[in-house]
Amino acid sequence: MTNIDTLREQAEASGSGEDMDRLWRETYKLDQWYFIARGKIPNVHPFIGVVEDKQFLFAFTDEQHAMAFAQNQGFTDEKGNSMVLSMPVNGFIESSDQYRYQGVFGILFNEGPHGYFAPLDNLVPMYKHFSVQESQESIPAAEAKSSLEDSMAEIRKEPITAKDKIVGMIIAILLIALCVGVWLVPDLIPVDSLDVSGRGGRKIARFIHFIWSRPVGSIAGVIGLIVGWGAITKKVGEIPGYTNQVTK
Repeated sequence: MTNIDTLREQAEASGSGEDMDRLWRETYKLDQWYFIARGKIPNVHPFIGVVEDKQFLFAFTDEQHAMAFAQNQGFTDEKGNSMVLSMPVNGFIESSDQYRYQGVFGILFNEGPHGYFAPLDNLVPMYKHFSVQESQESIPAAEAKSSLEDSMAEIRKEPITAKDKIVGMIIAILLIALCVGVWLVPDLIPVDSLDVSGRGGRKIARFIHFIWSRPVGSIAGVIGLIVGWGAITKKVGEIPGYTNQVTK
């Protein structure tokens, strides 16, 4: 058991703000935080899981915690190896806004019996409060820290999902381009150019031309936008049957 794990247990057992402060202070004093790597080089990104319908970055205070989680949940390659990202704490804090803009709610440390978390909105205030280097510029603790209830909330059974928007965006662009093409086909191929003979045949051709150019084109456009948006926001990598361990 690491020092962080011990502090986590003490904070839960005592329920005191001082112990919670001590846990977070030690967390922020670490040189690096660790994350499960998803995607392929060079497009590697930290694993994002869904807990109680909210997205969380799954972070770990050391490589051992990260590797244990990755192995237990099957985040391995064909050889059984797992890839872990390490990020300097200050660098991650500075770039944390990009995850908030993607809809990520919080950061969950050491998922399992020693887990604790905080909303991403609190990362910078907490960093300023707990950082030794910025101690003289610290803000009031009441503003900076998560409450004990926020930091040690119960995590219920939810499948974990990983976000991968790049493929979704490509699919969306292709679908929208296809729909634009469908809409323009009637204008590119005038009905008079169709090789049909007889009065009845030309009427049928005009009818098909109209149906294709308006209702079908409109429906195709709507479907393209819906499917495209779904592809962009789709969460992939779901692990059926995964059960988060209660951290409270």
